[in-house]
Amino acid sequence: MASAGLLALLLSTDAGAAELSWEGPVAVAEVLAGDQLRLADGRTVRLAGIRVPTGDEEAPALAGEARAALSALLEGRQIRLAPAEAAYDRYGRLVVQVERGDGLWLQGALLERGLAQVQTRPGEAARAERMLAIERAARAARRGLWTDAAFMAREAGAALGDAGRFRIVRGRVVRVAPTERFVYLNFGADWRRDFTVRIARDVARRLADAGLEVASLTGRRLEIRGLVLEAGGPLIELSHLEQMELLP
Repeated sequence: MASAGLLALLLSTDAGAAELSWEGPVAVAEVLAGDQLRLADGRTVRLAGIRVPTGDEEAPALAGEARAALSALLEGRQIRLAPAEAAYDRYGRLVVQVERGDGLWLQGALLERGLAQVQTRPGEAARAERMLAIERAARAARRGLWTDAAFMAREAGAALGDAGRFRIVRGRVVRVAPTERFVYLNFGADWRRDFTVRIARDVARRLADAGLEVASLTGRRLEIRGLVLEAGGPLIELSHLEQMELLP
């Protein structure tokens, strides 16, 4: 399982409960999905830092399970909200960490049950280290979606055909290839066919400022999570540090 060492070194964005700015309590009018709510005041919110299966996934029944679990957790309860640094997503939803009035953290509860995966984005990576630790435990125990091969971490050579889907991919970096705009981590001998991670120069500089030179990743096993793109071979764009972990 992935080592937390890289996160412990790099994650200055992870915020403990005392560091988040909470508002509320507020009432919930409707559970829209396993990671989305409509509040009584009309706002729509999305739970920051996680994703739940959607209806068009390989295991659509899990989408219903996640929604039912969130409904049960919230029945008759009020909640508190801590907006992410990037408070609204492109759909106008408020992006938040959510706690029930009794202190139960909803992201953690869904991850613990194996009904969600960690999917941080730039500006919504608070509590990433804590979320990943909970996810690791659920993966090890094979709870919920972690019994389904579609959601499990896959080796880089098996990422072909995954374009357009969120995946967790692991493998050994064969070569670090810098260009003017990007640094590429190649996981195979043929970058036109094999899995690749693309890192923008500003992200590579942030890694270096935190003490990790991208060039030092040659020969290291990594686990990367994100949307798989098609760029000759499958590719994931590393947009922020929390997408990557070092493996033993």
